[in-house]
Amino acid sequence: MSMITNDWLDEIQGEFKKPYYRELYQFVRDEYSKAVIYPPADDIFNAMHFTVGRFGPFIRHDGKFVSIPKGLNPLSITAEEAIELIEAKKQKDEQRFIKKFDEDPEMEILNGRFGPYISYKKKNYRIPKTIEKPENLTLEECQKIIAEAGEKPAATKKRTTRKKA
Repeated sequence: MSMITNDWLDEIQGEFKKPYYRELYQFVRDEYSKAVIYPPADDIFNAMHFTVGRFGPFIRHDGKFVSIPKGLNPLSITAEEAIELIEAKKQKDEQRFIKKFDEDPEMEILNGRFGPYISYKKKNYRIPKTIEKPENLTLEECQKIIAEAGEKPAATKKRTTRKKA
């Protein structure tokens, strides 16, 4: 099991010599030797990172980023609240996938912010509103939607000019 290697190591160094800590350390070590435990022993102090980014506070866990809602104070969030947020994010990510095609693994039907869409070769295609159940679309129907989207001319951007003072 790894030791703490961050800034507050100096502050808690004395705790490592106390009997309760040695007993706890040995217990955890024994448990790791008996079964598979998450997080791995080398990563025990890195299971969750709380940080502030460009768009506000978030939790980094297992390579994923989970935003901390505005109502929660990032300085006083508990482990239980963090786990709840992480689980909610996992559930939301699982609901994102509507359908995948075995015949063409790059073709996916996903649930997005503005409704269902087709993702194919790193491009997204809108599913027409006339289709009520996107989960029933076949591979051929998806290919047809993509082909029709390719026929439409791309929207041209209007150039704006600055007003002279």
